[in-house]
Amino acid sequence: MNGGKIGDVVNHTEVMSRSVAVARAAAATLGVWALAVVFGLWSHVAGAAAAVVGVSIALVLLKRWGVLDRAFSFVSFKDPGVWAVVLIAASPLVPARLGFSYAGISPDDISFLAGTLVALWSVTRTEGWSKLVHPVSIPMWLFAAWNGLSVVLAGHAAFGEVTRGLGRWGLVALAFSLLLRIAARPNMKQVVVGAILAVGLTEALFGLWAYLVDWMVQSTEVARLIGLELWRSYQPLFATTPGRISGSLGISSNFFGALMLIPTLLAAAVFLRGRGRFTTVVWGLVTGALFFALTLSYTRASVLAVLVGFIVMIVLTRRWRLVGLVAGLLVLGVILTPIASRFVDESNDRLALTHQALDTARKHPVTGLGSGDYVAGQFDANAPVLIATPHNSFLLAATETGIPGGVLLLVAAMVPGVIAVLGVVRRRGGVLLIGSVAAMIAFGSQTLSNSLFHIPSVAAFYWLIAAAAVAMARDLNAEPPGV
Repeated sequence: MNGGKIGDVVNHTEVMSRSVAVARAAAATLGVWALAVVFGLWSHVAGAAAAVVGVSIALVLLKRWGVLDRAFSFVSFKDPGVWAVVLIAASPLVPARLGFSYAGISPDDISFLAGTLVALWSVTRTEGWSKLVHPVSIPMWLFAAWNGLSVVLAGHAAFGEVTRGLGRWGLVALAFSLLLRIAARPNMKQVVVGAILAVGLTEALFGLWAYLVDWMVQSTEVARLIGLELWRSYQPLFATTPGRISGSLGISSNFFGALMLIPTLLAAAVFLRGRGRFTTVVWGLVTGALFFALTLSYTRASVLAVLVGFIVMIVLTRRWRLVGLVAGLLVLGVILTPIASRFVDESNDRLALTHQALDTARKHPVTGLGSGDYVAGQFDANAPVLIATPHNSFLLAATETGIPGGVLLLVAAMVPGVIAVLGVVRRRGGVLLIGSVAAMIAFGSQTLSNSLFHIPSVAAFYWLIAAAAVAMARDLNAEPPGV
């Protein structure tokens, strides 16, 4: 009995020490960013150089002081599953539109593809080939198969058309299935959360730096919209702000805002778990940095979605500390940015796009127009008009692969969420699972206004946290070890 109590105390002390070490590493990251901003205001090159030098010095000092060793004490870097998670989480760091596409996969997917291959090696070596298809991933496997079958049923037998959706969604199904296995391993849930937070914070700080020092890359060919996306001349905020943060994605700021949803809510969960003033303040600042990066993407759907996530967390945790943090961030967001004008001075076309998508689904209810063919399938050379996607992943799937495809994608996204909610009801996983549930609900909310699941570099975070949430929900321990 006494031995158990002593073990609990030692374990608690170890977790506390690890939490402080992680907070110190995060504080060092924020410090380097501040230095890069100061130099960046003088010169973009100087700011970039300050970031490189600052990171190098910080790593040396953190290693010498033992901070990194304590922060990563629970991670076995010999496990290829760890590297698989890191590579998949790093998908948003690779800019989009880098080149050709084959079977729905392009050079933009290099990190996601490499991570999936490493995960395949890890799972087949550890769990075996018989565990390749996880039960929770079956709806996604069916959706991938339907992408290929629906094209054949529609009479499009060209190899490129058949493999475009099958290859893309088959890769996602395989990755998700493998992540479910890896996340169930000891300590791997924390690795997943940590990887999302690390990449999310990196993207947020890069985007905030670009915003504050007014830096961007504009290219009409490849890797466009890195740093900032310029406002269009007819939008109310044109020439009012430097632009809209798009990070390193190379695609619309709408998707950057969506990318910030999951790490923002996970950071808030870690903030709630903080013990001691230092860790609480640091994670409050990290949550703030992620929130402001999301806000400065000026994406209305992201702002509304993160509020939904925060409300879910507040209701489920009933922590006044979180209420204070959220209220403070909202007040600062309204005071320091013109985000409010996006809700009162500008309309949107989502309702018209939804009606158009529903009409298309009624005309092609079984097979749809073909995976990736929504725009091309409706183009009329005799009456050319600008055609946009439904800006809703489930409607887009229904229009391209028929109503069965839309239903399968919806089920694939909801199954891990339902399991996670049941885990919360059963009081498993603690505040970290609640944060994961809030993050998944927020992501799902925004995908009703943006086709997030069809953007690989953005959806990677969802499948990662979905796998970790399923593992947390099935863990009999009330609270997993610290991040």
